[in-house]
Amino acid sequence: MNSTMKNQKSSLLFDWFDQDLNGHLTEQDLQATAAVFAQVAPQEDLANRNAIRTAFGQWWQLLLKYADSDGDGRGSRGEFIVATADSVTAPANFQSAVMEIADAVINAADTNVDGVLSRAEYVALYRALGVPEELSGSVGVRAGRPER
Repeated sequence: MNSTMKNQKSSLLFDWFDQDLNGHLTEQDLQATAAVFAQVAPQEDLANRNAIRTAFGQWWQLLLKYADSDGDGRGSRGEFIVATADSVTAPANFQSAVMEIADAVINAADTNVDGVLSRAEYVALYRALGVPEELSGSVGVRAGRPER
């Protein structure tokens, strides 16, 4: 993926994380984003809800370390884009920054605990994140995978 595309994706991710829409990321923004993702897990699934919150907390720590270039305790869009490209998604940080969130969210969405997301679980995951079924429901078909 070229750097322009990576920057565009990082900019979109910034928009999603900037929960208070003030143009800067703070710990509160990441906590609010974690709360959105935690909705994927059933209310009683405290282990996965906590894992999601912890994973977003780890991402915030990396952002604070690598994106807060001016030391104001928050990250601007530009700081976020640079930090995401250079540090957060670097191999040394990828597991704690990205995969911890992905694993926690997928584990929460895997309601039958078989280690695989069925189409229904996949659609439910995206529904919990506010993505309508007409956008998420046909992904398996487009990918050529049989329906389970």
